[in-house]
Amino acid sequence: MNGWLIVVFVVFINACGHSARPIETEPPSKGVLSASFKLSDWQIDALQEIGYVSLGVQHLARGDKLLVSDIRRKEPSIPKPERVRVKAPELADGAFLISRFDRGNVNHLGGAFNEFYRRPSRAATAIDAALDEERALTLWYDNRKPGYAGLWIHLFQTLDPPHQRVYLDLSEAAYITFSIRGEKGGEPIDLRIADRIWESREDSMLIGSLSDFIPGGRILKNWQPVWLPLDRLPDNVDRTQLAVFALSVGGYGEGRIQIKDLAVTTRKEVAPFVKGAPSPAARTTRKALWLWTTARIIEDAEAQRALIDFCKRERLSDLFMQLPYSARLKDGKWAIRFDEKEMGSLIAKLSRAGVRVDALDGDPRYALEHNHAKVIAVIQALVAYNNRASPERRFRAVRFDIEPYLLPEYGGGKKQDILRQYLNLLRGSRATARRGRLAFAVDIPFWFDERNKFFEKTAELDGRPMSEWVIDTVDSLAIMDYRTKAYGPDGAIAHGRDELEYAAKRGKPVFVGLETVELPDETLLEFARRGRGARVVLRPIREDTVRLDLFSEPEWRKLGAETKQERGILILSQIEQTEVPADKLTFAHRKPSELYNVMDQLELELGHLDSFVGFALHCYESYRPWSSAYGEK
Repeated sequence: MNGWLIVVFVVFINACGHSARPIETEPPSKGVLSASFKLSDWQIDALQEIGYVSLGVQHLARGDKLLVSDIRRKEPSIPKPERVRVKAPELADGAFLISRFDRGNVNHLGGAFNEFYRRPSRAATAIDAALDEERALTLWYDNRKPGYAGLWIHLFQTLDPPHQRVYLDLSEAAYITFSIRGEKGGEPIDLRIADRIWESREDSMLIGSLSDFIPGGRILKNWQPVWLPLDRLPDNVDRTQLAVFALSVGGYGEGRIQIKDLAVTTRKEVAPFVKGAPSPAARTTRKALWLWTTARIIEDAEAQRALIDFCKRERLSDLFMQLPYSARLKDGKWAIRFDEKEMGSLIAKLSRAGVRVDALDGDPRYALEHNHAKVIAVIQALVAYNNRASPERRFRAVRFDIEPYLLPEYGGGKKQDILRQYLNLLRGSRATARRGRLAFAVDIPFWFDERNKFFEKTAELDGRPMSEWVIDTVDSLAIMDYRTKAYGPDGAIAHGRDELEYAAKRGKPVFVGLETVELPDETLLEFARRGRGARVVLRPIREDTVRLDLFSEPEWRKLGAETKQERGILILSQIEQTEVPADKLTFAHRKPSELYNVMDQLELELGHLDSFVGFALHCYESYRPWSSAYGEK
């Protein structure tokens, strides 16, 4: 069962529905995907200095598209621990409660939980009231040959890199205990466990069937206690360095189980459990929607009626409406023009429907300094329009969705400079908007404060995450938290919590954004001087520019020795492959009920934060036909 324990700390740039970097893609040669890039973009002087390449292959309907996401001199690595760190739990009254599993994305050890499976099997985990009104950690599975399925729970701080992890020392405890129930009863579930060594191998040890540790010998529909004596652990599992507790499905078929009150105790029948925390008081949650086709809607009376009706039916409170304007550079200054009559009329209709309207604009190129004057001119024109318009025809805020990471030159040594230019634009834009009594908002990806799989910060300036700089600068924001599940280390709760907590300290309101646009599946590939399987061949094609050709393993075997031994080229071999299915990012192929369930879970876990104001859905052009097709609300 190798591989099921791994937590991949990859912060995918495409997690916000965008490709890693829009590098120019060359026409395929003999069916081989190709792209080109500039060495100077990555602070590399010569082709032969390259030792690591990371690529994304988007699987589009019209064919695969190759994207370059990272190029380095050396293959990155994760620091190795100098010593093993362990900690024994405080066994107050003979027990330590790891988690009640009625709330929260991590347990009292800082460990996350998640499903694992290998196709054609499927599995999903969440804390919800799947079987009645009581919330608990729920595993849904559909286990099919030759796959497997189950759930794991970390017994260490999940976000710590391996050299900083503190493992669980249970030398003074006697039992692991929890309660379990099944949807039908008789579910075939096995117990598994991993210490530090097994976890490093991405594997675990089978302890036995769960039925062996239940008094009645069988999972029932009602709650039953499970008591696992720690002296039943295999000799090759170190109980002083425990890392993962897991349940795996021991048979084939579909089912659902729930667990709660996971604890360690010094004796059997000790009562380590406390009453769960009450749910937070209900709040009025706003619901926003991005709209990009404003120019077309303004010209079509029927389209306007459809938009207004949809906003009413969906109880939308906010609309982020792409600003329809033309821009012309004259005598060194930007002239911005709106169709004020038609635009104002649409805003007025939305206002009467109870919808607040933000003026939306955005382009990755806006981040660059030579484009800042145009952005400022747009804001100045908006301020002038608002000053002329009646209250119901005014924009409530100006909002920018700029996404500087989509620039071809973003990456390598230019990242810091681009991010600094981007931040300077935000500061200047907010000052301009504020002088005109107009609120200033932005949209940012969730990963502006996160780390990649090598535990490197993905976006920072002067030692601070980019998310903090942005939150400090703007009046409000939306986090593009594009995941289709709430819980787990790669779920929307984990990715959005830090920004919401920081924004709460700064008094800034935040929308949590979710995606409904159709996106492609993507395969992430990494190459280095070691490895096997697929290959990339890099060759200079003109000064500072390199062409990269991607060969699958079968294509590489067919290639003649003459090409493989060509002078001046560099060949790197595959070291890693990760599949990123689109339905991990977007609800486009899921039911609306799944979206609403995730929204409920997010509100339960994040709604207590003062910064949380509601959800923003991307976008009208996809959300309306998608929700209408299912006939759900």
